[in-house]
Amino acid sequence: MLEYEFIIVGEPFSVNRKKKRPEEHNKWKARVAKSAKEVIPVSPTSLPVEVSITTYVTTTTIDVDNVIKPILDGMNGVAYDDDKQVYRVTSERIDLKKLDLHGAFSPLLKAHIAISPEFIHIRLNWNEEDTL
Repeated sequence: MLEYEFIIVGEPFSVNRKKKRPEEHNKWKARVAKSAKEVIPVSPTSLPVEVSITTYVTTTTIDVDNVIKPILDGMNGVAYDDDKQVYRVTSERIDLKKLDLHGAFSPLLKAHIAISPEFIHIRLNWNEEDTL
């Protein structure tokens, strides 16, 4: 099982803004791609992929479903060949002001919880033994 995680600091781009601000949408996808490239040292996989997206906020109340598509699109050609390979997506929003800091967090997540006002934590998994 291969697992990668990365952080994007700031508020996520909502799919609802895509039509009104296409240039922002393209910048967001490029930002996602760049962040993914920094941690995924392999070529894009052709295997089925599971993606977990957690948006940590202090004031933003963006819908969890509206952040999914721009993030998946941004990882096309970086993490996987095409987002059609994604067979499971989980997305949640967590209020940092109400977060139990005694929970079990990865070192990357712990570091950002301590310093970042809002951020998105993305985790990808795929099993080299899986086939489409």
